[in-house]
Amino acid sequence: MMQSPWEDTSTTGVLVRLNWDNIQPSPSRYDWSQLDREMNRAVATGKQFSVAVKAGGQGTPERIFNQGGVERISLQDWGSEESYGCNKPPCCEWKMDLGSPADPAYKQHISI
Repeated sequence: MMQSPWEDTSTTGVLVRLNWDNIQPSPSRYDWSQLDREMNRAVATGKQFSVAVKAGGQGTPERIFNQGGVERISLQDWGSEESYGCNKPPCCEWKMDLGSPADPAYKQHISI
């Protein structure tokens, strides 16, 4: 069983990955509580940390497609079971919906 990176003394740093739709639950509201919690854990355990905000998969807010005028691009990774260390779907059939980075409406949504 893998030890928690917070408890593992050989782990010197962690990646804090947050979903876009969790940190921005509405167009004009941000919720930094997850980031605050993870940063506090990193500091308390002496870990360095990096922060990433995930779009795609479950990370992209549905509102940008439904009300935001962004065209949905749906992608699916049909990777092999061996490449992901699993023996059955869905772990090797990852799906994600994104907005086109060239879409002006999408650019408006991702700029802070």
